Amino acid sequence: MQIFNERMKARGQGGFTLIELLVVIAILGILAGVVVFAVGNLTDDAETNACSIELRTVKTAASASSTEGTDATSIADLVTAGYLDDANTLGTYTFAAGNPTQTACP
Repeated sequence: MQIFNERMKARGQGGFTLIELLVVIAILGILAGVVVFAVGNLTDDAETNACSIELRTVKTAASASSTEGTDATSIADLVTAGYLDDANTLGTYTFAAGNPTQTACP
């Protein structure tokens, strides 16, 4: 092993060249760019899915409310009646004939 180390020192090949290091840095930069764009799209999809799930939850709560004979006209009515835990929602809703529709969601 000692002979191998002495030969490497004698040849001046003890490390990486500048070109090799630049190529590795460029490849890592490209991979980082691909990952950033992929994660950005996942975040958008997550918000869309959260809004659709919340709409289904509000519709289920409104349906349960109307089944028991009380028609809810707002999210606050559903919270007061105990069908939802709190009034903090992602979107805004309008209630027409007990059927909620989502008017805005991020």
